[in-house]
Amino acid sequence: MKVKKWDVIIIGIFVLASFIPALIFTLNTRSATDGYYVEIKVQGEFYERVQLTGHTGRDEVRIETDLGVT
Repeated sequence: MKVKKWDVIIIGIFVLASFIPALIFTLNTRSATDGYYVEIKVQGEFYERVQLTGHTGRDEVRIETDLGVT
């Protein structure tokens, strides 16, 4: 079986296309220059923003609502 020119071109296109998701995630990560955060919402409303970048250990967030304390 002989490899044709178009076979190589099609395989090349598929190989290049396989790197597109990695490129998108890399660019998306670099755009967040101030680091990673988690936003806590209670009953659909913003409550607190906590930075995750460089965080080690464990933090507890006390949330007091009319439904009680968590």
